[in-house]
Amino acid sequence: MWPSLNDSGNYRPANLIPIPGKGMEQLILKTIARLIKDEKITRSRQHSFTKGKSCLANLTNFDGKVIGLVDEGRVADIVYLDFSKAFDAVFHKILIEKLLTCGMDEQTAR
Repeated sequence: MWPSLNDSGNYRPANLIPIPGKGMEQLILKTIARLIKDEKITRSRQHSFTKGKSCLANLTNFDGKVIGLVDEGRVADIVYLDFSKAFDAVFHKILIEKLLTCGMDEQTAR
């Protein structure tokens, strides 16, 4: 009997990044994370891209605050921004200059 084409359990994700690329990706991630932590670039309320904090935890925290405001009869204005294409519009030369200003070495920034 042939496996069902509709069963997602019969499939596994294709990994298109070669192993050296994965290693480099992890090295860059660790370097940027250390820089952000040591230089205190982000606020304590930053959740995404922060070890031990997730976007889901941020959403839960935010949701609790909004519900609290509504329960008190107060108004809550919410603005949603979509940054999914943000790096398509970034002027990379400026981004690299800012990373260098924050203390990242030139080779990692590039």
